[in-house]
Amino acid sequence: MKIVLCDDDKNCLDQMDDIVRELSPKAEIYRYESAEKLINSGNVFDIAFLDIEMDGGSGGFNAAKYVKEKNVDCVISFFTNYDSYARDGYKYRAYRFILKDEGEKLIKHHFSETIKEYYRVNGKVSLIYESGKQIKYIRDIMYIQMADHYGEVYIKGGSRLLWRKTLSNIESYLYGFNFIRCHKSYIVNMDYVKIRRRNQFILYDGTSIPIGRKYNKTI
Repeated sequence: MKIVLCDDDKNCLDQMDDIVRELSPKAEIYRYESAEKLINSGNVFDIAFLDIEMDGGSGGFNAAKYVKEKNVDCVISFFTNYDSYARDGYKYRAYRFILKDEGEKLIKHHFSETIKEYYRVNGKVSLIYESGKQIKYIRDIMYIQMADHYGEVYIKGGSRLLWRKTLSNIESYLYGFNFIRCHKSYIVNMDYVKIRRRNQFILYDGTSIPIGRKYNKTI
């Protein structure tokens, strides 16, 4: 995992560096003191923590545009003194706006959530298809239904694969992703839910997923 830190304030760079090394000690960390230096590096990153006010203006947005062009799945969080840039920042699919005066505990929480989002976006699982296996992004799983002691996995686009685990084990594996156990036989990816009714979810493709009574409170 490659993480880039970009800020024209060395103290802020050091602060970000310390937090990231604590949260993700195995990550490759790249530091730049200007958006221009980051862009000229030619490097590709998985996560970017960027100041906005750099290079005599809002150069952080140029850096955000660059990292997204290099890797569309790069998770961006802006680390800034001002929240007035938030509307413009979402053009670059920013995950978080972290204010520098929020306090160390809250700042660390936002950094941690950003790193978790990277794993959510890029997580993969090996599933069974006929006599072989396929590697699928977890984000492409719409829902899982228990059948004959295995999980039938319904993938975006219409394919159906098999996961040789109990639903409880699958639920544990998917902890931290946006999945909810909604029935004794179903786990649903909330990213695909369009409507929630009293006793069912309706997905964007029209699929109806039942909600068991005992799961209503948790949901």
